[in-house]
Amino acid sequence: MRRFDRGLGRTFWALLALTAGGAALRFSTLRTQSYWYDEAITVGLVRRSFTGMLGALPHSESTPPFYYVLAWGWARLLGTGEAGLRSLSALLGTATIPATYFAARSFVLRRSSLVAATLVAVSPLLVWYSQEARAYALLVFLGALTLALLRPAAETSGERWLGGWAFTSALALATHYFAVFLIAPEAAWLLYRMGNARPARRAVAIVAIVGCLLAPLAAYQARYSEHTAWISNSASPAGRLAYLLHQLVIGAYPATHIRLLLAAVPVVLLVGALTWTGRDDRAGALRALAFAAFAIGAPLLAAVAGDRFFAGRGDYFIYRNLIVATIPLTIAAAAVIGAARGAGLVVLGIACVLLVAVSVAIARRPSLQRPDVRAVAAMLGAPRRARVVVVDIRTATVLKLYRPLEALPKLGAPVAEVDLVPEPDQSRARSLPRGFRLFATDRIDTFTISRFRLGPPLLERPPTLSRLLPSSRQVSVLRDSR
Repeated sequence: MRRFDRGLGRTFWALLALTAGGAALRFSTLRTQSYWYDEAITVGLVRRSFTGMLGALPHSESTPPFYYVLAWGWARLLGTGEAGLRSLSALLGTATIPATYFAARSFVLRRSSLVAATLVAVSPLLVWYSQEARAYALLVFLGALTLALLRPAAETSGERWLGGWAFTSALALATHYFAVFLIAPEAAWLLYRMGNARPARRAVAIVAIVGCLLAPLAAYQARYSEHTAWISNSASPAGRLAYLLHQLVIGAYPATHIRLLLAAVPVVLLVGALTWTGRDDRAGALRALAFAAFAIGAPLLAAVAGDRFFAGRGDYFIYRNLIVATIPLTIAAAAVIGAARGAGLVVLGIACVLLVAVSVAIARRPSLQRPDVRAVAAMLGAPRRARVVVVDIRTATVLKLYRPLEALPKLGAPVAEVDLVPEPDQSRARSLPRGFRLFATDRIDTFTISRFRLGPPLLERPPTLSRLLPSSRQVSVLRDSR
Protein backbone atom coordinates (compact mmCIF):
# COMPACT_ATOMS: atom_id res chain seq x y z
CA MET A 1 0.00 0.00 0.00
CA ARG A 2 2.86 2.34 0.88
CA ARG A 3 4.55 1.60 -2.47
CA PHE A 4 1.27 2.29 -4.25
CA ASP A 5 0.87 5.63 -2.47
CA ARG A 6 4.48 6.52 -3.26
CA GLY A 7 3.85 5.73 -6.92
CA LEU A 8 0.76 7.95 -6.96
CA GLY A 9 2.73 10.73 -5.30
CA ARG A 10 5.48 10.61 -7.93
CA THR A 11 2.85 10.60 -10.66
CA PHE A 12 1.10 13.62 -9.12
CA TRP A 13 4.31 15.68 -8.92
CA ALA A 14 5.40 14.62 -12.41
CA LEU A 15 2.02 15.62 -13.83
CA LEU A 16 2.09 18.91 -11.94
CA ALA A 17 5.54 19.69 -13.34
CA LEU A 18 4.42 18.85 -16.87
CA THR A 19 1.35 21.06 -16.51
CA ALA A 20 3.42 23.95 -15.17
CA GLY A 21 5.93 23.62 -18.01
CA GLY A 22 3.15 23.42 -20.59
CA ALA A 23 1.53 26.52 -19.08
CA ALA A 24 4.82 28.42 -19.32
CA LEU A 25 5.09 27.58 -23.03
CA ARG A 26 1.53 28.69 -23.67
CA PHE A 27 1.11 31.80 -21.50
CA SER A 28 4.55 33.41 -21.74
CA THR A 29 4.26 34.52 -25.37
CA LEU A 30 0.54 35.32 -25.78
CA ARG A 31 1.35 38.93 -26.75
CA THR A 32 4.17 38.07 -29.17
CA GLN A 33 2.05 37.83 -32.31
CA SER A 34 -0.64 40.08 -33.70
CA TYR A 35 -4.10 38.82 -34.46
CA TRP A 36 -4.67 37.26 -37.86
CA TYR A 37 -7.78 37.07 -40.01
CA ASP A 38 -9.73 34.25 -38.32
CA GLU A 39 -8.97 35.66 -34.89
CA ALA A 40 -10.17 39.07 -36.07
CA ILE A 41 -13.49 37.44 -36.90
CA THR A 42 -13.64 36.12 -33.33
CA VAL A 43 -12.87 39.57 -31.93
CA GLY A 44 -15.57 41.13 -34.08
CA LEU A 45 -18.10 38.59 -32.85
CA VAL A 46 -17.36 38.82 -29.13
CA ARG A 47 -17.43 42.64 -29.21
CA ARG A 48 -21.11 42.47 -30.16
CA SER A 49 -23.98 42.02 -27.77
CA PHE A 50 -24.66 38.39 -26.89
CA THR A 51 -27.71 38.14 -29.14
CA GLY A 52 -25.94 40.10 -31.87
CA MET A 53 -23.06 37.63 -31.75
CA LEU A 54 -25.35 34.62 -32.05
CA GLY A 55 -27.20 36.27 -34.92
CA ALA A 56 -24.01 37.06 -36.84
CA LEU A 57 -22.29 33.72 -36.27
CA PRO A 58 -24.07 31.68 -38.98
CA HIS A 59 -22.91 34.14 -41.65
CA SER A 60 -19.34 34.63 -40.49
CA GLU A 61 -18.29 31.20 -39.19
CA SER A 62 -18.49 27.55 -40.20
CA THR A 63 -18.45 26.16 -36.66
CA PRO A 64 -21.04 25.78 -33.87
CA PRO A 65 -21.45 28.44 -31.16
CA PHE A 66 -20.13 26.97 -27.89
CA TYR A 67 -16.61 28.41 -28.07
CA TYR A 68 -17.95 31.86 -28.90
CA VAL A 69 -20.35 31.72 -25.95
CA LEU A 70 -17.38 31.04 -23.66
CA ALA A 71 -15.20 33.64 -25.39
CA TRP A 72 -17.95 36.27 -25.14
CA GLY A 73 -18.04 35.88 -21.36
CA TRP A 74 -14.24 35.67 -21.15
CA ALA A 75 -13.88 38.92 -23.10
CA ARG A 76 -16.15 40.68 -20.61
CA LEU A 77 -13.67 39.75 -17.88
CA LEU A 78 -10.28 40.18 -19.60
CA GLY A 79 -11.00 42.27 -22.70
CA THR A 80 -10.32 41.58 -26.37
CA GLY A 81 -6.59 42.28 -26.45
CA GLU A 82 -4.33 39.50 -27.69
CA ALA A 83 -3.29 38.27 -24.25
CA GLY A 84 -6.73 38.64 -22.72
CA LEU A 85 -8.75 36.80 -25.33
CA ARG A 86 -6.11 34.20 -26.16
CA SER A 87 -5.67 33.34 -22.49
CA LEU A 88 -8.89 31.29 -22.70
CA SER A 89 -7.26 28.99 -25.26
CA ALA A 90 -4.02 28.96 -23.24
CA LEU A 91 -5.93 27.85 -20.15
CA LEU A 92 -7.75 25.13 -22.09
CA GLY A 93 -4.50 24.01 -23.71
CA THR A 94 -2.86 23.76 -20.31
CA ALA A 95 -5.80 21.81 -18.89
CA THR A 96 -5.46 19.38 -21.81
CA ILE A 97 -2.17 18.11 -20.34
CA PRO A 98 -3.69 16.46 -17.21
CA ALA A 99 -6.81 15.61 -19.23
CA THR A 100 -4.58 13.66 -21.62
CA TYR A 101 -3.05 11.75 -18.73
CA PHE A 102 -6.46 10.67 -17.45
CA ALA A 103 -7.60 9.89 -20.99
CA ALA A 104 -4.53 7.72 -21.51
CA ARG A 105 -5.16 5.91 -18.21
CA SER A 106 -8.39 4.65 -19.76
CA PHE A 107 -6.28 2.95 -22.44
CA VAL A 108 -2.72 2.29 -21.27
CA LEU A 109 -0.48 1.97 -18.20
CA ARG A 110 0.61 4.83 -15.95
CA ARG A 111 4.10 5.11 -17.48
CA SER A 112 2.70 5.43 -20.98
CA SER A 113 0.08 7.91 -19.75
CA LEU A 114 2.83 10.19 -18.44
CA VAL A 115 4.59 9.92 -21.80
CA ALA A 116 1.36 10.99 -23.51
CA ALA A 117 0.98 14.00 -21.19
CA THR A 118 4.61 14.93 -21.86
CA LEU A 119 4.13 14.87 -25.63
CA VAL A 120 1.02 17.03 -25.36
CA ALA A 121 2.80 19.53 -23.10
CA VAL A 122 5.54 20.20 -25.68
CA SER A 123 3.63 19.67 -28.95
CA PRO A 124 4.28 22.72 -31.19
CA LEU A 125 0.90 22.19 -32.88
CA LEU A 126 -0.98 22.23 -29.58
CA VAL A 127 1.07 25.14 -28.23
CA TRP A 128 0.26 27.12 -31.39
CA TYR A 129 -3.50 26.57 -31.09
CA SER A 130 -3.34 27.23 -27.35
CA GLN A 131 -2.30 30.76 -28.37
CA GLU A 132 -5.07 31.41 -30.86
CA ALA A 133 -8.48 32.93 -30.20
CA ARG A 134 -10.30 30.12 -31.98
CA ALA A 135 -12.16 26.95 -31.01
CA TYR A 136 -9.39 24.39 -31.56
CA ALA A 137 -7.95 24.32 -28.02
CA LEU A 138 -11.44 23.80 -26.61
CA LEU A 139 -12.07 21.02 -29.13
CA VAL A 140 -8.90 19.15 -28.13
CA PHE A 141 -9.65 19.56 -24.41
CA LEU A 142 -13.20 18.26 -24.73
CA GLY A 143 -12.01 15.41 -26.96
CA ALA A 144 -9.55 14.38 -24.24
CA LEU A 145 -12.33 14.47 -21.65
CA THR A 146 -14.58 12.21 -23.73
CA LEU A 147 -11.76 9.67 -23.95
CA ALA A 148 -11.13 9.93 -20.20
CA LEU A 149 -14.79 9.25 -19.40
CA LEU A 150 -15.33 6.50 -21.96
CA ARG A 151 -13.89 3.49 -20.16
CA PRO A 152 -15.32 4.31 -16.70
CA ALA A 153 -18.72 4.78 -18.35
CA ALA A 154 -18.48 1.36 -20.02
CA GLU A 155 -17.06 -0.57 -17.06
CA THR A 156 -19.11 0.84 -14.18
CA SER A 157 -22.38 1.19 -16.12
CA GLY A 158 -23.05 4.11 -13.80
CA GLU A 159 -25.45 6.80 -14.88
CA ARG A 160 -23.02 9.47 -13.61
CA TRP A 161 -20.15 8.36 -15.87
CA LEU A 162 -22.44 7.82 -18.85
CA GLY A 163 -24.05 11.21 -18.27
CA GLY A 164 -20.62 12.82 -18.04
CA TRP A 165 -19.54 11.24 -21.32
CA ALA A 166 -22.77 12.30 -23.05
CA PHE A 167 -22.57 15.85 -21.70
CA THR A 168 -18.91 16.28 -22.68
CA SER A 169 -19.50 14.76 -26.11
CA ALA A 170 -22.43 17.12 -26.69
CA LEU A 171 -20.24 20.11 -25.78
CA ALA A 172 -17.54 18.88 -28.16
CA LEU A 173 -20.09 18.70 -30.98
CA ALA A 174 -21.28 22.20 -30.07
CA THR A 175 -17.66 23.38 -30.38
CA HIS A 176 -16.68 21.91 -33.75
CA TYR A 177 -18.49 19.65 -36.19
CA PHE A 178 -15.38 17.47 -36.64
CA ALA A 179 -15.80 16.24 -33.07
CA VAL A 180 -18.26 13.75 -34.56
CA PHE A 181 -15.37 11.81 -36.09
CA LEU A 182 -14.03 11.04 -32.62
CA ILE A 183 -17.35 10.69 -30.84
CA ALA A 184 -18.88 8.29 -33.39
CA PRO A 185 -16.33 5.48 -32.85
CA GLU A 186 -16.46 6.14 -29.10
CA ALA A 187 -20.24 5.68 -29.17
CA ALA A 188 -19.93 2.49 -31.24
CA TRP A 189 -17.38 1.05 -28.80
CA LEU A 190 -19.53 2.04 -25.82
CA LEU A 191 -22.56 0.23 -27.23
CA TYR A 192 -20.45 -2.80 -28.08
CA ARG A 193 -18.75 -2.94 -24.68
CA MET A 194 -22.02 -2.57 -22.77
CA GLY A 195 -23.88 -5.06 -24.92
CA ASN A 196 -26.24 -2.42 -26.29
CA ALA A 197 -27.59 -1.84 -22.78
CA ARG A 198 -30.33 0.68 -22.26
CA PRO A 199 -28.20 3.23 -20.30
CA ALA A 200 -25.63 3.21 -23.12
CA ARG A 201 -28.33 3.66 -25.76
CA ARG A 202 -29.73 6.58 -23.78
CA ALA A 203 -26.34 8.29 -23.52
CA VAL A 204 -25.65 7.86 -27.23
CA ALA A 205 -29.16 9.07 -28.06
CA ILE A 206 -28.58 12.30 -26.12
CA VAL A 207 -25.46 13.03 -28.16
CA ALA A 208 -27.26 12.13 -31.38
CA ILE A 209 -30.09 14.54 -30.54
CA VAL A 210 -27.60 17.36 -30.01
CA GLY A 211 -26.06 16.52 -33.37
CA CYS A 212 -29.47 16.65 -35.04
CA LEU A 213 -30.19 20.02 -33.45
CA LEU A 214 -26.92 21.37 -34.84
CA ALA A 215 -27.51 19.93 -38.32
CA PRO A 216 -29.66 22.83 -39.64
CA LEU A 217 -26.99 25.32 -38.56
CA ALA A 218 -24.28 23.25 -40.23
CA ALA A 219 -26.32 23.05 -43.44
CA TYR A 220 -26.93 26.80 -43.41
CA GLN A 221 -23.24 27.57 -42.86
CA ALA A 222 -22.26 25.17 -45.64
CA ARG A 223 -24.08 27.41 -48.12
CA TYR A 224 -21.42 30.05 -47.59
CA SER A 225 -18.84 27.99 -49.44
CA GLU A 226 -16.33 30.85 -49.50
CA HIS A 227 -15.58 30.09 -45.85
CA THR A 228 -14.04 26.74 -46.73
CA ALA A 229 -13.67 26.64 -50.53
CA TRP A 230 -9.96 27.44 -50.18
CA ILE A 231 -9.36 24.04 -48.57
CA SER A 232 -10.00 21.97 -51.69
CA ASN A 233 -7.94 24.45 -53.74
CA SER A 234 -4.92 24.40 -51.42
CA ALA A 235 -3.54 20.94 -52.33
CA SER A 236 -4.60 17.40 -53.13
CA PRO A 237 -5.98 15.30 -50.25
CA ALA A 238 -2.75 13.27 -50.30
CA GLY A 239 -0.68 16.44 -49.99
CA ARG A 240 -2.83 17.67 -47.13
CA LEU A 241 -2.47 14.29 -45.40
CA ALA A 242 1.31 14.56 -45.61
CA TYR A 243 1.15 18.10 -44.22
CA LEU A 244 -1.09 16.85 -41.40
CA LEU A 245 1.57 14.35 -40.35
CA HIS A 246 4.21 17.09 -40.49
CA GLN A 247 2.05 19.34 -38.32
CA LEU A 248 1.38 16.60 -35.79
CA VAL A 249 5.09 16.05 -35.21
CA ILE A 250 6.76 19.48 -35.40
CA GLY A 251 4.07 21.95 -36.42
CA ALA A 252 4.92 24.31 -39.26
CA TYR A 253 8.62 24.59 -38.37
CA PRO A 254 10.66 24.10 -41.57
CA ALA A 255 14.17 23.37 -40.23
CA THR A 256 15.68 20.27 -41.85
CA HIS A 257 17.90 19.36 -38.88
CA ILE A 258 14.83 19.15 -36.63
CA ARG A 259 13.20 16.76 -39.08
CA LEU A 260 16.30 14.58 -39.28
CA LEU A 261 16.67 14.34 -35.51
CA LEU A 262 13.00 13.55 -35.07
CA ALA A 263 13.39 10.78 -37.64
CA ALA A 264 14.64 8.73 -34.69
CA VAL A 265 11.07 8.52 -33.43
CA PRO A 266 9.99 5.80 -35.93
CA VAL A 267 13.01 3.75 -34.86
CA VAL A 268 11.91 3.96 -31.24
CA LEU A 269 8.37 3.07 -32.22
CA LEU A 270 9.69 0.00 -34.02
CA VAL A 271 11.78 -1.04 -31.01
CA GLY A 272 8.78 -0.52 -28.78
CA ALA A 273 6.56 -2.55 -31.07
CA LEU A 274 9.03 -5.45 -31.09
CA THR A 275 9.22 -5.47 -27.28
CA TRP A 276 5.55 -4.80 -26.71
CA THR A 277 4.38 -7.57 -24.43
CA GLY A 278 1.76 -5.98 -22.19
CA ARG A 279 -1.56 -7.30 -23.44
CA ASP A 280 -3.69 -4.66 -21.68
CA ASP A 281 -1.45 -1.82 -22.85
CA ARG A 282 -1.43 -3.18 -26.39
CA ALA A 283 -5.21 -3.52 -26.60
CA GLY A 284 -5.81 -0.02 -25.27
CA ALA A 285 -3.26 1.56 -27.59
CA LEU A 286 -4.73 -0.20 -30.61
CA ARG A 287 -8.18 1.03 -29.60
CA ALA A 288 -6.91 4.60 -29.33
CA LEU A 289 -5.18 4.22 -32.71
CA ALA A 290 -8.45 2.97 -34.22
CA PHE A 291 -10.28 6.05 -32.91
CA ALA A 292 -7.60 8.32 -34.40
CA ALA A 293 -7.64 6.45 -37.71
CA PHE A 294 -11.40 6.98 -38.00
CA ALA A 295 -11.10 10.66 -37.03
CA ILE A 296 -8.62 11.16 -39.89
CA GLY A 297 -9.77 8.53 -42.37
CA ALA A 298 -13.46 9.44 -42.55
CA PRO A 299 -12.83 13.11 -43.48
CA LEU A 300 -10.11 11.99 -45.90
CA LEU A 301 -12.55 9.70 -47.73
CA ALA A 302 -15.10 12.51 -47.81
CA ALA A 303 -12.46 14.84 -49.27
CA VAL A 304 -11.50 12.35 -51.98
CA ALA A 305 -15.16 11.79 -52.86
CA GLY A 306 -15.84 15.54 -52.83
CA ASP A 307 -12.91 16.29 -55.14
CA ARG A 308 -13.82 13.50 -57.54
CA PHE A 309 -17.60 13.70 -57.71
CA PHE A 310 -18.77 17.01 -56.23
CA ALA A 311 -16.26 19.63 -57.40
CA GLY A 312 -14.72 19.97 -53.95
CA ARG A 313 -17.96 20.20 -51.98
CA GLY A 314 -17.77 18.38 -48.68
CA ASP A 315 -13.99 18.72 -48.63
CA TYR A 316 -12.98 20.08 -45.22
CA PHE A 317 -9.85 17.95 -44.85
CA ILE A 318 -7.30 20.33 -43.34
CA TYR A 319 -4.96 19.71 -40.44
CA ARG A 320 -6.56 22.10 -37.95
CA ASN A 321 -10.00 20.53 -38.43
CA LEU A 322 -8.40 17.15 -37.67
CA ILE A 323 -6.74 18.34 -34.47
CA VAL A 324 -9.28 16.28 -32.50
CA ALA A 325 -7.28 13.18 -33.51
CA THR A 326 -4.11 14.35 -31.76
CA ILE A 327 -4.95 12.93 -28.33
CA PRO A 328 -5.77 9.33 -29.37
CA LEU A 329 -2.77 9.35 -31.73
CA THR A 330 -0.54 10.56 -28.92
CA ILE A 331 -1.85 7.86 -26.58
CA ALA A 332 -1.05 5.14 -29.13
CA ALA A 333 2.45 6.50 -29.77
CA ALA A 334 3.10 6.96 -26.04
CA ALA A 335 2.27 3.31 -25.34
CA VAL A 336 4.88 2.13 -27.82
CA ILE A 337 7.49 4.64 -26.59
CA GLY A 338 6.78 3.54 -23.04
CA ALA A 339 7.27 -0.09 -24.02
CA ALA A 340 10.71 0.76 -25.41
CA ARG A 341 11.71 1.66 -21.82
CA GLY A 342 15.28 3.02 -21.72
CA ALA A 343 15.54 3.76 -25.45
CA GLY A 344 12.11 5.27 -25.40
CA LEU A 345 12.94 7.58 -22.51
CA VAL A 346 16.15 8.74 -24.19
CA VAL A 347 14.40 9.61 -27.43
CA LEU A 348 11.49 11.14 -25.51
CA GLY A 349 13.93 13.44 -23.73
CA ILE A 350 15.65 14.44 -26.97
CA ALA A 351 12.32 15.00 -28.70
CA CYS A 352 11.07 17.18 -25.83
CA VAL A 353 14.14 19.41 -26.04
CA LEU A 354 13.74 19.77 -29.79
CA LEU A 355 10.01 20.41 -29.66
CA VAL A 356 10.40 23.06 -26.97
CA ALA A 357 13.11 24.61 -29.16
CA VAL A 358 10.60 24.76 -32.02
CA SER A 359 8.09 26.73 -29.92
CA VAL A 360 10.83 29.05 -28.67
CA ALA A 361 12.04 29.63 -32.25
CA ILE A 362 8.51 30.46 -33.37
CA ALA A 363 8.20 33.00 -30.54
CA ARG A 364 11.49 34.67 -31.58
CA ARG A 365 11.33 34.57 -35.39
CA PRO A 366 8.68 36.73 -37.10
CA SER A 367 9.00 34.69 -40.30
CA LEU A 368 7.47 31.70 -38.48
CA GLN A 369 4.62 33.70 -36.97
CA ARG A 370 1.27 34.97 -38.10
CA PRO A 371 1.43 38.01 -40.43
CA ASP A 372 2.28 41.03 -38.25
CA VAL A 373 -0.62 43.30 -39.11
CA ARG A 374 -0.19 45.05 -35.76
CA ALA A 375 3.23 46.25 -36.93
CA VAL A 376 1.71 47.41 -40.22
CA ALA A 377 -0.78 49.52 -38.28
CA ALA A 378 2.04 51.07 -36.27
CA MET A 379 4.15 51.67 -39.40
CA LEU A 380 1.33 53.59 -41.09
CA GLY A 381 1.66 56.28 -38.43
CA ALA A 382 -0.60 59.29 -38.02
CA PRO A 383 -1.93 60.71 -41.30
CA ARG A 384 -0.78 64.26 -42.10
CA ARG A 385 -3.07 64.62 -45.10
CA ALA A 386 -6.35 63.09 -46.20
CA ARG A 387 -5.25 59.47 -46.50
CA VAL A 388 -6.75 56.20 -47.66
CA VAL A 389 -5.32 52.72 -47.21
CA VAL A 390 -5.87 50.17 -49.97
CA VAL A 391 -5.53 46.60 -48.70
CA ASP A 392 -6.94 43.13 -49.33
CA ILE A 393 -10.11 42.43 -47.38
CA ARG A 394 -8.64 39.80 -45.05
CA THR A 395 -5.76 42.01 -43.93
CA ALA A 396 -8.20 44.93 -43.66
CA THR A 397 -10.32 42.96 -41.19
CA VAL A 398 -7.32 42.64 -38.88
CA LEU A 399 -5.97 46.14 -39.55
CA LYS A 400 -9.22 47.71 -38.36
CA LEU A 401 -8.62 46.17 -34.93
CA TYR A 402 -5.51 48.34 -34.56
CA ARG A 403 -6.48 51.57 -36.37
CA PRO A 404 -9.74 53.56 -36.67
CA LEU A 405 -10.29 52.86 -40.37
CA GLU A 406 -13.61 53.21 -42.15
CA ALA A 407 -14.76 52.48 -45.68
CA LEU A 408 -14.32 55.27 -48.19
CA PRO A 409 -17.81 56.51 -49.19
CA LYS A 410 -19.11 55.12 -52.47
CA LEU A 411 -19.42 58.64 -53.88
CA GLY A 412 -15.80 59.29 -53.02
CA ALA A 413 -13.94 61.83 -50.90
CA PRO A 414 -10.95 64.18 -51.23
CA VAL A 415 -7.72 62.16 -51.11
CA ALA A 416 -4.18 63.50 -50.82
CA GLU A 417 -2.30 60.29 -49.94
CA VAL A 418 -2.81 56.64 -50.88
CA ASP A 419 -1.02 53.85 -49.01
CA LEU A 420 -1.02 50.47 -50.73
CA VAL A 421 -0.59 47.37 -48.56
CA PRO A 422 -0.41 44.41 -50.97
CA GLU A 423 -0.53 40.83 -49.87
CA PRO A 424 2.91 39.39 -49.06
CA ASP A 425 5.07 38.58 -52.10
CA GLN A 426 2.93 40.62 -54.51
CA SER A 427 3.97 43.58 -56.62
CA ARG A 428 3.30 46.95 -55.13
CA ALA A 429 0.76 48.34 -57.59
CA ARG A 430 -0.70 48.28 -61.04
CA SER A 431 -0.46 51.26 -63.36
CA LEU A 432 -1.09 54.46 -61.41
CA PRO A 433 -3.47 57.25 -62.39
CA ARG A 434 -1.95 60.52 -63.46
CA GLY A 435 -0.86 62.68 -60.55
CA PHE A 436 0.21 59.85 -58.23
CA ARG A 437 3.80 60.12 -57.01
CA LEU A 438 5.63 57.47 -54.97
CA PHE A 439 7.29 59.19 -52.02
CA ALA A 440 8.06 56.34 -49.57
CA THR A 441 8.31 52.56 -49.32
CA ASP A 442 8.27 50.91 -45.92
CA ARG A 443 8.88 47.22 -45.27
CA ILE A 444 7.70 45.43 -42.16
CA ASP A 445 7.53 41.67 -41.66
CA THR A 446 6.24 40.23 -44.98
CA PHE A 447 4.48 43.45 -46.00
CA THR A 448 5.62 46.35 -48.16
CA ILE A 449 3.74 49.64 -47.79
CA SER A 450 3.92 51.84 -50.86
CA ARG A 451 2.94 55.45 -50.19
CA PHE A 452 1.74 57.75 -52.96
CA ARG A 453 0.93 61.45 -52.85
CA LEU A 454 -1.18 63.54 -55.11
CA GLY A 455 -0.69 67.24 -55.68
CA PRO A 456 -3.83 68.98 -54.45
CA PRO A 457 -6.40 66.60 -52.89
CA LEU A 458 -8.55 64.97 -55.55
CA LEU A 459 -11.98 63.40 -55.34
CA GLU A 460 -11.39 59.68 -55.60
CA ARG A 461 -13.90 56.81 -55.56
CA PRO A 462 -13.35 53.27 -54.20
CA PRO A 463 -13.50 51.46 -57.58
CA THR A 464 -10.69 53.59 -59.00
CA LEU A 465 -8.42 53.05 -56.00
CA SER A 466 -9.20 49.35 -55.56
CA ARG A 467 -7.84 48.66 -59.04
CA LEU A 468 -4.41 49.84 -57.93
CA LEU A 469 -3.84 46.75 -55.80
CA PRO A 470 -3.16 43.37 -57.41
CA SER A 471 -4.94 40.98 -55.09
CA SER A 472 -6.42 37.51 -55.33
CA ARG A 473 -9.06 38.67 -52.86
CA GLN A 474 -11.57 41.46 -52.65
CA VAL A 475 -9.93 44.81 -51.93
CA SER A 476 -10.93 47.31 -49.23
CA VAL A 477 -10.45 51.06 -49.62
CA LEU A 478 -10.33 52.54 -46.13
CA ARG A 479 -10.17 56.14 -44.97
CA ASP A 480 -7.76 56.69 -42.09
CA SER A 481 -9.67 58.82 -39.62
CA ARG A 482 -6.98 59.07 -36.94
